Amino acid sequence: FLASIVALLIGLVTAKLDIFFERKVPEVIRLLVSPLLTTLVSSFLLFLLIGPIGRGLASGITNVLVWMTRNLGIFGYAAFSGVQQLIVITGLHHVFGAIESQLLVDTGRNFLNPLMSVAIIAQGGAVLGYMVRNMKDAKAKELCIPSFVSVLFGITEPALMNYVIAHVVALGNGFLIHIGINTVNLNGKYFDVQAAVVDQVKRGDILVTEDIEKIKAEGYDMSVMLIATDVNGRKIGKESPGKIKKGEKIAELV
Repeated sequence: FLASIVALLIGLVTAKLDIFFERKVPEVIRLLVSPLLTTLVSSFLLFLLIGPIGRGLASGITNVLVWMTRNLGIFGYAAFSGVQQLIVITGLHHVFGAIESQLLVDTGRNFLNPLMSVAIIAQGGAVLGYMVRNMKDAKAKELCIPSFVSVLFGITEPALMNYVIAHVVALGNGFLIHIGINTVNLNGKYFDVQAAVVDQVKRGDILVTEDIEKIKAEGYDMSVMLIATDVNGRKIGKESPGKIKKGEKIAELV
C-alpha cells in the first residue's frame, strides 16, 4: 500500500517537473539537460518529502476507511461503496486484500467484500445505462458489451476508463489550435507558448502570445484553426462563419 501511494505521488511530481523544465530549459540543450534535472530534483524530493508524506497518507487512508465503516453504520458503508471504485482507478484497491485479512483476524468477519460487490454491480448498471442511451452508436455498443462482460467477472477497469471517467465525470475535451497558415516554418519565432500540451485550461487562460505584425510582415496568413481532437462523444454546434471579436462564441459542445 505504502509503495503504491509513494509511486503515485512521485509520478505526479515527476510529470510536473518535466513540464516545468521543458518550458524553462533552452531548446538547444533541452534534450540533454531537462531529463537530468527532472531526475535529480525528483530524487531529492522522493527521500526528503514524498516518502514521509506517502507513508502518512497510506496509514491515514487505511485507518479512516476502517473507522468509517465501523463507526458510521449504514452511512459509512454507503460512503465506502461510493469511493471504492474511485480508488480502483488509482490501483490502490489491491490493498483491500490485506485489510480484509486483518478484519477477519480482528473481528471474524469481512464486511468490505459485499460492499465492493455492490460497487461493482453499480458499474455494470452504469455501462448498461450508457449503452441503452446510445443504442444507435455502433462504437458505444462495441465497447460497452465487453466492458459489461468484464464487470461480471469483477473487473471494472474497462468500464471505469471508457465510460465513468470519459462520459460521466467528463475530465476534459481535447483541441488543437493552429495559429496562421504554414507558420510552423517559423520554428516558434514570434510565438511565446504559455501552456504545455498536457495542461488542462479554463476560459480566460492565456495559451500563447504572438507578434502578429511581425508574422504578417514575413508574409504569413494569420487565420486560426481550432480542431477538436477529443470531445467525448459530444457534438459541436458551430456559429455562423465570419470575423469575431474577443469574447465572442465560435462553437459550443452539445
